[in-house]
Amino acid sequence: MPPKVLNDMLKGVRGFHEQDVELKKDYYSRDPKRMVKFTSNYDLYMSRAANWRDTLVIDMVNTYHLDPEDLPSICRYFFIKITILTLKRVGF
Repeated sequence: MPPKVLNDMLKGVRGFHEQDVELKKDYYSRDPKRMVKFTSNYDLYMSRAANWRDTLVIDMVNTYHLDPEDLPSICRYFFIKITILTLKRVGF
């Protein structure tokens, strides 16, 4: 992956995490069926100790069902760009 694409993706994800809580709360979920979600303390019910991490999860396995409008607007363009480049690399 070209370094510029990776850097742009990191900027988009960082931008998501730096947004106001009100904008991020629409993505907060522990629902395993959601393809785009924001979680904290990911292994809350599995670990003996709390491991607090804010995480933006985008299901890369089922992206063919993903509506781009479901992605946070601040990182939508970068996610689509990196997905297209990845698919080209693997021959799709």
